[in-house]
Amino acid sequence: MAGAQGGMDFSAPFRYSLELRSGYFQLIGIRMVKLTVRERESIQEAVRRFRKLVERSGIKKEMRRREFFEKPSETRRRARLRAERRTKRNRLLGV
Repeated sequence: MAGAQGGMDFSAPFRYSLELRSGYFQLIGIRMVKLTVRERESIQEAVRRFRKLVERSGIKKEMRRREFFEKPSETRRRARLRAERRTKRNRLLGV
């Protein structure tokens, strides 16, 4: 489909289940990454820009996080360790 600038419009809605190594997983929230291919832009450049947009939006990070079930106790433990490292780093830096 042609956009206002005459380029092609690519969008990737992440509301469908995605097959991963261990089975199926579904993103709960809807995160939309849209990319309009500019005039005189090669497909390789557009794909590179699309991959950067997906990376910056945090979709890949969320997919990795949700790939396997994590018990609530493991989530709390990870948060506690992260906070301990942060306070230790701040103490060493004198912040």
